[in-house]
Amino acid sequence: MRRRFLFLLGGFIFVAATAEIVVRPVRPDAIPTKVIGVPEPKGSEPDPTTSPNLDTIEMRNGDRLRGRIESMDSKEGVRLAYEGSIEPLRFKSASVNRIIFAESKQVSIAEGMQFRVMLANGDEITGSLVELSAEAVVIESGLAGRLTIPRASIVQLARASSQQTIYEGPNHANEWKGFRMDMEDEKELIQDVPLPFFGRANILPAIVQGLVAANRQAAVTGWAFRNNGWVSQQSGAVLYRSFKLPERYELEVDLAWRGELQFGIIFNALKPQLGTGDGYHLTVNPESIDLMRYSAHGEANGLGNTNLQALRKKTRARFSLRVDRERGVVGLIVDGQFIREWRDGNKMPAGSIIGFNTYGGGAVRLERIQIEQWDGQTVLKAPNPPAVRGESVRLLNGDSIAGVVKAGKAGKFQIESSFGAVEIGFDRVRQIEFAAGARVEQKPAEMVLGTFPKRQKAAFKIEKWSPKEITIISPVWGRATIQRDALRSLEFNLDKPQTNRDSFDF
Repeated sequence: MRRRFLFLLGGFIFVAATAEIVVRPVRPDAIPTKVIGVPEPKGSEPDPTTSPNLDTIEMRNGDRLRGRIESMDSKEGVRLAYEGSIEPLRFKSASVNRIIFAESKQVSIAEGMQFRVMLANGDEITGSLVELSAEAVVIESGLAGRLTIPRASIVQLARASSQQTIYEGPNHANEWKGFRMDMEDEKELIQDVPLPFFGRANILPAIVQGLVAANRQAAVTGWAFRNNGWVSQQSGAVLYRSFKLPERYELEVDLAWRGELQFGIIFNALKPQLGTGDGYHLTVNPESIDLMRYSAHGEANGLGNTNLQALRKKTRARFSLRVDRERGVVGLIVDGQFIREWRDGNKMPAGSIIGFNTYGGGAVRLERIQIEQWDGQTVLKAPNPPAVRGESVRLLNGDSIAGVVKAGKAGKFQIESSFGAVEIGFDRVRQIEFAAGARVEQKPAEMVLGTFPKRQKAAFKIEKWSPKEITIISPVWGRATIQRDALRSLEFNLDKPQTNRDSFDF
């Protein structure tokens, strides 16, 4: 009996001190990644490639490496300082899918009212409005300085939020908590593991607790932190944390999925367990998007649903929830497109929990989670189209004027409407819709798509790269210099199929 006990004890020590070897599938549609347990080498150091302070380069064939990006250009490709290599590794730009930068700082905000400039080519740049002429719009951008943007390239000018950023991440695993719906209490899990010969695990709590800690993310929470994102391929996995939420806020997240999309967003919740406290749950699948309100007694009240069939053709989207607790309003925006507004007739709960959950068999990945105070003035509901085709101005008070937008500066401009010229101050504007912008040829083989804080993005060619600054050339607003540490990610090969762009690292 004693030998059997020692054998069992040794088995637990072996399992508790395991490391993960990830066997990546050859094709995106192949069998999910397998995890094999092997003993940790004695005296080994933590793997530097798991550090959150390293850049991640994703290749088009699905490979990933982590290190420090040293330089890049269209001729020399990408140079990566890799810990396991004597010399920096060099990759052809044609073989790179995406680069995710480990550190990105908040872009400084220029003085004055902030407007988001949305271009016909998909670029979005934020800055203070300096001048509006018949040929161009001039903005002072915290990202790239003063930019002169041809008016023919602009689709919309919209008031941007300059409010406080509450959270940007994920940055490391300890920021969030998680559980599986079938194992909501880790203590219960530790004390309730069946063991051969000895019954329940509570007679060996230290060993079992070590085992659970070693495999906590994958086995207990259903989520794993990989390459600055959270991934899950288990149904019923909940990821959550508490925030000090203002009365109005905006929650944004990049969601990528493989297989059937079945996903949920928990917000304004008192507890992360659905049905145990007041809170809201937005469920998302290609058939229906539903908003439910749960009470502390487990009662569920449906506030309405809609569908978004376009999700069937995608494997990635950015979801944005705008919440106004005072008015009881929730708005959903997907990839910049307004989808639905819900109104709750009852007082909204003041819960602080934000969370995400899976309820299907597919795999999901969460990146670029951002929570920002919302000023309530930027567009929530899609405005009614103007009475006549052309340009229009929508004011903060809800009024809309259709006509031709004339030149203006010194804080004012004019719009020539059917009832005459109207002078409007920039401070009264919610958004300006311009006549259909002219699409600029991107030359995608030479271009990359950069993303930046405050939901800014732009396509450009990299002319010069240095550790602190990058000189870029935009086909719309020309040459500019941006700070290297303002970059969040770069996407390459924009002219090639994007079926492998959403790589998962389980």
